[in-house]
Amino acid sequence: MYWLIYVIVVIILIMIGSYIGLRLHTCNDPHGIYRDVARRMIEVNAFNSIIDVRTQNEWNKGHHPLAIHIPIAPMKEFIKNVSRLDRESNYLIYCRTGTRAKVAWKEMKKLGFKKVYFFIGGTNELI
Repeated sequence: MYWLIYVIVVIILIMIGSYIGLRLHTCNDPHGIYRDVARRMIEVNAFNSIIDVRTQNEWNKGHHPLAIHIPIAPMKEFIKNVSRLDRESNYLIYCRTGTRAKVAWKEMKKLGFKKVYFFIGGTNELI
């Protein structure tokens, strides 16, 4: 009897662990890209531009060698600067943690950019 309870508990724990692991490695948004996928896409030149939206100080401390710098703050300047870009090109956006990259992605989508993606993770994983 105890072995049956033990087996059921083990099965439940395995199911919970599998679900948590799956949630940690997937993104609810198809425009969010993790490190390995981003690196492969960069290697095959899938992006016309890689956009770093961090501050000038963060940029000065290091950035991806192929990146262009368009700080997200102030937002009006960011919108003005990205509005000059080709809306049909492919873009990857990144920042220190991924939060500002997603905000920038949303703004670019509002402006009509169709092929824009954000990096899920920080600069240390991409640079």
